[in-house]
Formats: sequence, C-alpha cells, structure tokens
Amino acid sequence: MIKMTMCGNVTKDAVKKLINSKECLCFTVATDAGYGENKQTTFWNVVWATKYESIAKGKRIDAEAIPEFRTLEKK
Repeated sequence: MIKMTMCGNVTKDAVKKLINSKECLCFTVATDAGYGENKQTTFWNVVWATKYESIAKGKRIDAEAIPEFRTLEKK
C-alpha cells in the first residue's frame, strides 16, 4: 500500500459533485519541488469525500491519503 502526504495550494475554488452517491469536493492542488531554476510544479486533481462545504482558491492543503492513480486516455 502506498501512503502519500501532499502539501500545496488549491488552484481554484472546489466544486461539489455527486460521485457514487456521495457528495465530494473536486479541486486541483499545486505542489512545488526544488529551488530556483530547478523548481518544478505538479498539479494534482483531488476528489475528496468530506463534510466541508467548500475549499477556496489559495487555501493551503496538508493531506495524507492512499492515492488512486488512473491513466487518462484522450479520444
């Protein structure tokens, strides 16, 4: 099992969606690694089953979870 800790900032306000009969918040988190010219930003799409009403753009997120990776195939 993989356990992941993510620390970053929400890139835009979260959107509520109903997924498998559960209310979820969907949003993107930007994380940075490295310094100066070697700095790289990674964007993570997050689906979070939570009781929060909303998560606003710019909010710092520190989360620990078991990630689920999927491959996106464009048509």
